[in-house]
Amino acid sequence: MNVVVGRGIVVVSVVSVLLLVGFAGAVPAVSNASIDSAVVTQTDTLPENETPRHENPDEYTASADDDAVEDWLTDNLDDRLRDSTIALEQEEYELASEYLDDEYDDRVEQYVEVAGETDGTGDSTSDDDDSDSERQSVYQTAGDEQESLTSLTKEYDETKTEYETAREEGDDERARERARELESLSQDIEETSTTLVEQYELLTDETGSDYTEMIESINATRAAIEEAQAVVRSEQFVETELVLESAAETASFENPLQIQGELRSADSSDPPFDDRHISGLDQSVDVQTAEDGTFTLVYRPTTEPVSTDSISIQYTPDTETAYLGTTESVPVSLEQTALDVDIHEHTPVAAYGETVRVSGTATAANQSVDDLPLTLRAGERTLGTTTVENGSFTETVAVPGTVPVGERSLSVSFDPDDRALMAASADRPITIEATPTELEVDAEWTDESTVRIDGTFTTADGSGIEGEAIDLEVDSVTDGTVTTDEDGTIETTVSPSDPAEPVTVVATYEGDGSNLERAQDDATVSPVSAPTGGGGGSSVLSIPVAVAVGGVIVGLLVGLVWWVYRHDSDETDRQHGSDERPPVSPVEESTTSTQRAADSPLESAKRHLTDGRTDAAVRSCYAAVRDAQQSVLETDQVSMLTHREFYHRYRANVTDATPLLTVTIAYERAVFTADPVSQDDAEAVLRTAKQLCSTDSSVSGGRTPAEPTDE
Repeated sequence: MNVVVGRGIVVVSVVSVLLLVGFAGAVPAVSNASIDSAVVTQTDTLPENETPRHENPDEYTASADDDAVEDWLTDNLDDRLRDSTIALEQEEYELASEYLDDEYDDRVEQYVEVAGETDGTGDSTSDDDDSDSERQSVYQTAGDEQESLTSLTKEYDETKTEYETAREEGDDERARERARELESLSQDIEETSTTLVEQYELLTDETGSDYTEMIESINATRAAIEEAQAVVRSEQFVETELVLESAAETASFENPLQIQGELRSADSSDPPFDDRHISGLDQSVDVQTAEDGTFTLVYRPTTEPVSTDSISIQYTPDTETAYLGTTESVPVSLEQTALDVDIHEHTPVAAYGETVRVSGTATAANQSVDDLPLTLRAGERTLGTTTVENGSFTETVAVPGTVPVGERSLSVSFDPDDRALMAASADRPITIEATPTELEVDAEWTDESTVRIDGTFTTADGSGIEGEAIDLEVDSVTDGTVTTDEDGTIETTVSPSDPAEPVTVVATYEGDGSNLERAQDDATVSPVSAPTGGGGGSSVLSIPVAVAVGGVIVGLLVGLVWWVYRHDSDETDRQHGSDERPPVSPVEESTTSTQRAADSPLESAKRHLTDGRTDAAVRSCYAAVRDAQQSVLETDQVSMLTHREFYHRYRANVTDATPLLTVTIAYERAVFTADPVSQDDAEAVLRTAKQLCSTDSSVSGGRTPAEPTDE
């Protein structure tokens, strides 16, 4: 060991001793009481009803003005919606979705919370609560519909590509299948766009903001889809129409509506009459058509509301045909018909978990009823539902614990009283018997202040009982309830008031209003061991802390010895081997330094493009553009702005912000999405960045960089 290493070890040893002495001396100074006091003091400084998780992470403080925060959140939500619609219009689907991620949902919640603090006078009112709830609903619906529109439009574009590929390959069958999918998607896009525009109109009323730009962007997207689908429709389909007539408008289950119809094609060709699918409302039948395309449809209403004033008849062609579907309406006035429900067989006695079987019939006007939903009950408790098929029903259900013990009524009913079939029910007696139960509970300390409670609630044969509330009592004080899971187990934690004393936990299932008998169990845990040392805290280090400190010291010692050894070796090399290293030419060194200094963001972007690193190239382009255009913003806080805030401030100060928007969108795609920017797009961004940088001389710290060529 040389002298330098020896000195290093001595130094580290002295430092280690000092660290241990200082750390051990500092521990007693921070007692449990002082820690608790510090926590209480910090907590007391927060304003009443403060919710730290809803702070704006960049700007909001406890003393911030609610109106200013509300304005910030409104702008943030509006910016996200606006940017999403613009990205969608430019077919940047992943980016459009990014703007409406979980952070958007969080901002909606924050907006409602801040907007609902006061009505401007310091008092919250019910009208304010309703308005806040509606704002949240509209913002949330707008975000959901925007996300849905993005998904549908992306799917439309992908399917359109498959359609065009099939046509190019001469695969007519696959092309027609994709064309039908496109027809369905275009209809969904139309409906979603309409709903989304309605939400922006509601937001205008609620917030007073101007959403014209978003609405125009949505309409542009919708128009583009409509235009594309019109071409597909003309290439693949023949439109059809339904001509309908009815002898009378009044209809009921007893007196069904007779509808005469004819299916025609727009080009006078004959649709395939041997394969038709005609439907009316929720009823669907295969219609036998004559050679001339005429048919007769018998409409017998069952569950339709009596307020129905028209029914829709729809022709749905098979996917392989060249005809489009069509829909037509017929006016109607519905009248009610009496319904008769009867139970033929049922289970007379049952207990918890046992099955009850019930069967019967449902008729109206001496005719069997079909597709009619019925509800099964035991007393006031719903057991399940069943459906009438061809006039009869059979259902088997298990008895839940919520049905009280004793004689009950087992009923089957059709409940709505405003439908074409009148409400009706049938019932039979059933006896519900009590079921013995067992409750077992255990408790143990998890730390110095928390007791974990585990337990099971089962029948006498050991079957777990799900969904029942178990009351908990800790040291004779009620401590809430816990609900059993699917296998009858419970698990929770409690915090006893005095950990220094034995803790008794009592778990009880009361069984009120149930067929499950009462059960109870308890568990007692010994007090937590008192800490050694007393007073304000231990004067010695705990074992984990001592181990950690020791590890740090050993690491420092080894590191310092290694450094000293290498330093000594380097000195030796310089003394004895300096002549062996080749000298560096001053010209060479100057050239290297000059090259590094001249490496501007735009030149870096060009180099990245040459290497195929498109995302890195786009990021360099954005850095150059932001540096070049920051003076336009007229603010000293440019470095604090996000890329989106930078763009919106820039847009407010120029007549055409499209070039910056192009670079910004590409930057967001490079940074926030998984797919890399394409080579062509990255080259286009570089050209745009050059144009933006050529209008300002502030690039690269105030000097104008050499203009990179396209070669």
